[in-house]
Amino acid sequence: MNPPTPSSSATPSLPRCDWCQKPASNTTILQRCSACQHKKYCSKTCQKYDWKNGGHKDACQTLQAMKRAVNAVTVRRGPNDPFW
Repeated sequence: MNPPTPSSSATPSLPRCDWCQKPASNTTILQRCSACQHKKYCSKTCQKYDWKNGGHKDACQTLQAMKRAVNAVTVRRGPNDPFW
């Protein structure tokens, strides 16, 4: 079986797999990367190829670090806060 190949033809109206650009449909449900929640994939195969060959491994770690930094400085208000 040949690996899926990334494609550059994307229609902005439909959500597509971030690796092979397969559009979401009734039979194709896109799953988000569980770590960064940014990338969407139609299959585990596409996710693995993007992780190993597409550079998502480094990008994912950067996105996670940015998310942690934002969460660290975000003020969490509680029920006793007068501005709640």
